[in-house]
Amino acid sequence: MRRLVCVTVVAVIVIGVGQIRASNLLVNGDFELGNTGFSSDYTFAPEGNQAASEYSVTTDPKLWNTDGATRSYGDHTTGLGKMLVVNGATTPSFTVWSETIGVTQDTNYEFGGWLSTWSWVAPVANLSVSINGVALGSFYTPNYGGGWQPFSVAWNSGSSNSAIVKFTDIETAAGGNDFAIDDLRFTTVPEPSTLALLGVGSLGLLGWAWRRFRS
Repeated sequence: MRRLVCVTVVAVIVIGVGQIRASNLLVNGDFELGNTGFSSDYTFAPEGNQAASEYSVTTDPKLWNTDGATRSYGDHTTGLGKMLVVNGATTPSFTVWSETIGVTQDTNYEFGGWLSTWSWVAPVANLSVSINGVALGSFYTPNYGGGWQPFSVAWNSGSSNSAIVKFTDIETAAGGNDFAIDDLRFTTVPEPSTLALLGVGSLGLLGWAWRRFRS
């Protein structure tokens, strides 16, 4: 029974930390809902030529482009779900993916996710992230087919009530420049004071559990 009390306390602390890190504000960040919840200047092509400036939402790039994909591989989430698969455009101003999110003023946020390369042909894509028209960084997709690589950027909302989050591909090569995106997230970042309060509360809770365990 005493061990059960300690395990329960630890579980409560872990749940509390998870709740402080707010839920994902994106509608379809893992793409499990298919081709919905976001906008794109690219052409949706669930099947067909898989030409430059086209994309699909699928479980395996090789199902979409049998000849161009290096090998079969699954999404980042479970290996069995969906991902956004893209054949990079030759026009750098084309928006790959975008979503507008309601935000709270003067709040810190994090935008991140996972990138991969599905073609064996160089060069790889170079994806630029912007929020409300301000570039926050660019990220090359992995230089090997089928591997997932994380990225993230920080952003403060300032006086804004909304965030227009965009991906554009800086690379404009017609060959190569083939990539996939998965598990995008847009979340609030807890203030240091909030984390400190959680830490103090957690220590107190653990101390109580330890005394209960020893008694």
